[in-house]
Amino acid sequence: MLAAWALSPHLDETVPQKVLFCDPLGGRSHTRLTFVAAATYDSFMEFLARLIQLVSYIVIFDVLLRWVQRPHQAPLKWTMQVTEPLYAPIRNALPSMGGLDLSPLVLIVGLNLLQMLLYQGLG
Repeated sequence: MLAAWALSPHLDETVPQKVLFCDPLGGRSHTRLTFVAAATYDSFMEFLARLIQLVSYIVIFDVLLRWVQRPHQAPLKWTMQVTEPLYAPIRNALPSMGGLDLSPLVLIVGLNLLQMLLYQGLG
């Protein structure tokens, strides 16, 4: 794990211009830009992972609503606006199953695989 410290160079000219990392493997120092880029990359990857989790929850909610509501009712209508564009390519790729729609299951499995890849990139 990397530990970092920094004071903003914008406040005072005597403040150091570099952000130093205590790297157990090499003890290297990196510039502030590298630190900000790494922090931004990690934040962006975490945001993507959370977004994928949110879409997974919306898909599950959509599947449950399809069992109990008609398509023109409000909550199902809203979830369909989000999920139908995601289901359409999967439905086109899957063979006909005689009325059984496996696209939500395939989508959730795909989203979980993508999320696992993102977390591996973060770790």
